[in-house]
Order: sequence, then structure tokens, then C-alpha cells
Amino acid sequence: MDVVAEFWLNDPLKAAANLESLADQSSYPVRTLRYGTSFRGRELVVFQAGDGPLRAVVVGGMHAAEMANGFGMLAFAHTLSTGESPWGEELGDWVGDLLRRQTITLVPFHNIDGAARMSRFLPGSYTRNRFNAADWDRYLHFVRDPIMRFGLTRGIDHFLTDEQMRVFVEEEDGVLGQLWSDQGVDLWEDWLNLRAPETRALRDFLDEIRPDCIFELHNHEGQSQMFVPVPAAKGRDRMTQLEYGERMMTALMEEGLPCSRHSVRTYGIPESLNQFPDVAYERYRCLVLFAEVCFGLTLDRQRELARSNPLSERDADLREPTQEEIIRTVWVWLRALVDMGGERGYR
Repeated sequence: MDVVAEFWLNDPLKAAANLESLADQSSYPVRTLRYGTSFRGRELVVFQAGDGPLRAVVVGGMHAAEMANGFGMLAFAHTLSTGESPWGEELGDWVGDLLRRQTITLVPFHNIDGAARMSRFLPGSYTRNRFNAADWDRYLHFVRDPIMRFGLTRGIDHFLTDEQMRVFVEEEDGVLGQLWSDQGVDLWEDWLNLRAPETRALRDFLDEIRPDCIFELHNHEGQSQMFVPVPAAKGRDRMTQLEYGERMMTALMEEGLPCSRHSVRTYGIPESLNQFPDVAYERYRCLVLFAEVCFGLTLDRQRELARSNPLSERDADLREPTQEEIIRTVWVWLRALVDMGGERGYR
């Protein structure tokens, strides 16, 4: 199987049909579900596998251009539907046992409007097709616009006003950066305000599931890495998150995949920027994990910053993963997570 051709979609809007096809052809207990509609009226689709009592939810694509994790989830959905890895490994017995004991829900493109927008901006839905390692200033605009245009501060200004959207998009013909939904909301930072229909829909869906585990995936310029524990975690939960993070990072290293050589680390940003994982932890009191997968481009400026930071200096000169390695990184992490969760009940 050509893994990149099969799972790395030029148009992420095709993902729902791909998942439905997998579910229709599978002999395993798998299905697609709709949990709401986006700001633009698009269906919000999840892939769910299994009927077991342990409930794990994997969320990706909160930020518009962070599509690579969703492509990795498509590969994992393929395995849960067929009993075979994308690389030809026979896993039928493993999948059958897994789906008897667990219910696994994959949310590949939560910000589906943003993914559609960014797939038009990024040829092949791939950042390297638009930017190179020297493009720091251009890349900052791609991520943040129009934060600098209106003098906004990330972590304080969680959404754009209607007037800001009108001026930037209509009058100035600007392109919203990857942080935003088409409504001008950072969906990751919307869990206290609940301004976006996407946020309200996912909250209500999670309320129905009452998950034992939530694993949230982002994409980033740095090496693939686990950030645990989330800031809100308390007591023994902090150690539990670290244990899962270590196991999942070890799985990448054993596969020889490009990843951080610092293993797990704390997520050292202001708590106002950490709304989804913290609110999820407080609301569901379940295992909450946060990770970033390198989307295949590390900028020169990012490497300079890494060299000056004790938490990232060993990663400064590592190579970026290929598209297939990005897909495999997500797949390996998910297998390690559900295996450990099955052993420990996500505790």
C-alpha cells in the first residue's frame, strides 16, 4: 500500500466519505457518527470502533492547518476496520480483542472549516509545499494573522470580533491564519467562552461518552513530543499522565521514528492558552494527554530557539519526519495508548 497516497488527502473534506467506506466494508463493530455542524454548516464526523466498556477519545485538528494528525487517524481507522496495519502486518486477533474491551472514538478534523480553508492555501495539505526553513516571518503570518494586524494577544484574545473579521477578510482580502476557525475563533481556547458551534458540539458529545481517556493531538514545527502532565492535573494523575507519555515516546523510539530526544516534558505556556486539556481534565476527571506531531518542517529560527532552551536543545538538529513517518507516528502512538489503556483501564 502507498500509505501517503492512501491517507494524506489533498482535500480533508474527503475524509468523511473515506471513513464511511471503511465502516461499510468492515466486519468489525465500527461506524461513523455526526456530533454536530460547523460554523459553515459542514457535518462534524467521528469514526468510532468497538463496543467495550473502556472509552478512549482522540481529538485532532482544532487548529486549521494541523491536518497531519487527521491523516494518521485515517490510517488507524483503516487498521480498526480491516485488522491489518497500513504496512501489511496482520492484526486481526489484536483488533478483535481490542474492540471487545474498548470503544475508541477518533475525531480527525474538529476544525473542518479551517482544514478546508488551509488545504486550498497549502498545496497537497502539506506545509513544506508552501514554506521552507528560512520563511520565519511569512510563516508567522500564516499561523497568527490577523493577531498582529489588530494588536491582539494570544491567550487573552481568544476570538476575533465581527468587525475585525469584516475588515480583515472582506476589506483587506486577508487569509485567516491556522489558529482560527472560519468564525474567527481559536477552538482550542474556546472551552470557557463556548462561542463556536464546534466547541459546543464536541462538549456535548464528550458529555454523552464520559470518556476514560482523552488524547489531543496538534502539529508543530518542533520534533514530535508528549507534553505531560497537563497543568490542571493533580496528585497521582500527574504521574499517570507521565507514565503514559513515556510509554508512547518509547514506542516511537523503538520504531526508529524521528521524535524528540527529551522524551516527555511539561507544557510551559500560560494556563489561559491551555483551555481544552485543562477543561477536559476538570470536567471528566479522566486520563488527559496532549501531544504535538512535527508536520515535516522545522524552521531555521525554530532550531535557533531550540538550541537556547534546555527542554529542546537535543532536538535542534534532528531531521524532520517524512509524510509517511508522520502518519506512522500517529498510528504508533495510538496503538501504544490503547494497549496501555487496556492493561491499566486508562488509570
